Amino acid sequence: CIRILPHTGMIEKYFVASDFMVFTSRIECFPKVIQEAMYYALPIITTPVFGISEQVYDEVSALFFSPGDASKLAENIRRIYTDLALRKRLADNAHDSLARMPTLGDMTTRYARLCREAWLSGAGSLDSL
Repeated sequence: CIRILPHTGMIEKYFVASDFMVFTSRIECFPKVIQEAMYYALPIITTPVFGISEQVYDEVSALFFSPGDASKLAENIRRIYTDLALRKRLADNAHDSLARMPTLGDMTTRYARLCREAWLSGAGSLDSL
């Protein structure tokens, strides 16, 4: 049974209840929802658009399909639904690979450092405009 749900603020209960996640975006930039699915050890079927292919790898921690390729999406859903070993391997690999990604605190620190360096280099001056 596949259910498509509207936006909700209580997504955790759906991650816990799900067998896998399908992400069909055509354009992204390192979406947090992929990391959330990884945290909940969900196998992922996704498009390898910007930022996603840096988070998960095809046939290692996710199954990829090109945006708009409904037949490949259907094939991946069939594979992940019928192959328990594949589902477990993808979920385990996705969850384990979270450790290589920066945390929110790491990213905040890096952005602050970058902004500070830009300001100190004079890039933050209105005179440079």
